[in-house]
Amino acid sequence: MAYLAKAKAAATLHLPAAQATILLKDIAGDQADHEAERKHSAELKRLNAILKDKPEDPKANLGMGLHYLREGKVALASQHLRACSLPDLRTAGELLSNTPKGDLVKVGDAFRAAVNDLPADKTVLLATARLQYEAALAKDPKHPDATRLKLLVKDLPTLKSAAPTGAVALIGGNPEIAQTIEKLGGDTSGKVSWDDKGGISGQGCLKFIPEPNKISYRQGTVTGWQFRITETPVAGEYRYVRLSIRVRGGTFAYLRFGNDPKDSNARELRYLLGTAPKDYPIKSAQRLGDLPAEWNVFTRDLFVDAGSPNSFTIALLKIETDGEVVIDAIYFGRAQRDINRFCPKFEAKK
Repeated sequence: MAYLAKAKAAATLHLPAAQATILLKDIAGDQADHEAERKHSAELKRLNAILKDKPEDPKANLGMGLHYLREGKVALASQHLRACSLPDLRTAGELLSNTPKGDLVKVGDAFRAAVNDLPADKTVLLATARLQYEAALAKDPKHPDATRLKLLVKDLPTLKSAAPTGAVALIGGNPEIAQTIEKLGGDTSGKVSWDDKGGISGQGCLKFIPEPNKISYRQGTVTGWQFRITETPVAGEYRYVRLSIRVRGGTFAYLRFGNDPKDSNARELRYLLGTAPKDYPIKSAQRLGDLPAEWNVFTRDLFVDAGSPNSFTIALLKIETDGEVVIDAIYFGRAQRDINRFCPKFEAKK
């Protein structure tokens, strides 16, 4: 932390008061982030040490389960919650681990009930409950409890608002995302699915396969994906994205993140891998390189890529390809160091 103290002193001595005030505010933010990361790392180290010696320790499993919930990794959290000390969270973990997906409503109800025992973690528990209700509605829009579920989804917080750090997962061990994207529309000859055993992170991945010899796409606005992109993000805002992608067969993959075109501040971020057919309509895009046959990890500055001086939101994902596209571990972050905590720079692997 000594370098931050020196930076404060230099800013005060050598910059005009107005500029120094802005810089000192940024330094204070960096100090807070550094301290939060230090505590976060120490706590994870402590929990891992306990679980190594006592895998069934209820308090350590509770702590690790809550850690994964904050990251949005519900599947991983369930493995620890089913061994934790609180009945409601233990029920949620057991349901997620052992019962059919048709019980997602019961899972959501269990997370909501756990708020009584863990009021300090209220936001993340309610946000996780909301994820379960959204998945239940996506699976069965005519669910017998649909009216109640829709009201809950409207009122409960999103996971991005629950995250105490500067990073949030768009795709990270969440199989329900495949069901959501499958309903978004586009060329119905393409198939979206979730591969439980695949993925560079080992937690599953999203797979999109078009019809043979045909370019297909999927697109649509996803509820809860209103990620705000700004030049100087604060809590709940982001600037960077990291994604892991693999493409097999075909000649290109065209990914777009965007927002409703009716939004006056809408921006679209376009990324191209490989070479699209000459007659295929692709607008100017950031080229990520040749078509990767194996896993490749890219980190992008969304604000720079958009070329916009204004803030904007992202809520749409579009995939276009003539080959098989597999995507894993899409993370947004305020800074690259935030993403590094949750999505390390994986080495490309088969």
